[in-house]
Amino acid sequence: MIEFCEIIRDVSKYTENQVDGRYCGNASARGYSQDMLITRSNTSKNTLQPNDFVVSTSSLASTDSNIHKKIYDEFPNINYIIHGHAYLSMKMGTSMGDIELVQITKRKYKCGSSKVVKEIKKISKYTVNSGVSSFFMINIKKHGFIIGANNVEFLKLIFDREVVTFSEIK
Repeated sequence: MIEFCEIIRDVSKYTENQVDGRYCGNASARGYSQDMLITRSNTSKNTLQPNDFVVSTSSLASTDSNIHKKIYDEFPNINYIIHGHAYLSMKMGTSMGDIELVQITKRKYKCGSSKVVKEIKKISKYTVNSGVSSFFMINIKKHGFIIGANNVEFLKLIFDREVVTFSEIK
């Protein structure tokens, strides 16, 4: 959990924002307790520590707990989720130019709406799902990004090597 917190703190440099005095975004993990752990509502990700996570049924849990739970139900290989309010980009160079690998939802979804999970599942067919690494990276239209990964090592790899870039939501 300490490594996961370090990754979130690093990512928060690009994605941490406050709206009306509240911190936006959240992260969750499973496999550390019987229930999914998720960041407390209104927690700064710049200083995130393991004790900033609570069980998803806690009254202190992020309002997106239901979305994270549904994602874990739909993607049994995913163990970590990060959500932030910026857009992700990951490009692959080809002889015909760069190809954007991060898909975006067709619809805009309200914060906390679990309807986004159905579209994430549909879009994620283009992401890796092998025995070694399972992950998805998706932008939610006019909202932000969501990343799901089966291990911390994968998250470290993409963020340490700066494989992804962040931009403001348009």
